[in-house]
Amino acid sequence: MNSLPVLATSLALVMISIGVHYELFRLLSAVVPRLAIAARLKVLVLDLHDPGLWRHRGDIVATGPLRLLAGIEGITGLVLIAWTASFAYVEMGHYWGNGEEEEEG
Repeated sequence: MNSLPVLATSLALVMISIGVHYELFRLLSAVVPRLAIAARLKVLVLDLHDPGLWRHRGDIVATGPLRLLAGIEGITGLVLIAWTASFAYVEMGHYWGNGEEEEEG
């Protein structure tokens, strides 16, 4: 079986996923700081942005060349999860300790 079309499809899907993720991060970086809400809610907005958190496929098993597509999708997903975690950590650092929270006393 020729896996070249599957490899090309995988590459296209990876590039689209990275592009969408990048644009979403760019949008969030511009919009979230201007929101007139408490810092804790801004962090919640950052945490809930990833539509991958809301997706469930069930038990689907790929066969043949589609196994390559499924494997690349899994690796891409892990990279995007790590990227999301890194972005959320950096953005949350902007809201930690900046005086927006009420002091207990």
